[in-house]
Amino acid sequence: MVSFSEIYKLPWNDDEDALLAERFSEGIKITQLAKLHSRTYGDIKVRLVELLQK
Repeated sequence: MVSFSEIYKLPWNDDEDALLAERFSEGIKITQLAKLHSRTYGDIKVRLVELLQK
């Protein structure tokens, strides 16, 4: 089943970025992060790259 945010992409916000970075640093895999954040694998991967470049 497709979630609301997968159909209507909500912009990333500072809180979600912080949570994503924290979870990733804890070793949570991208596939699990995608489920937790209701985003695609590609969305998570691209966002992590953007966050690491900041």
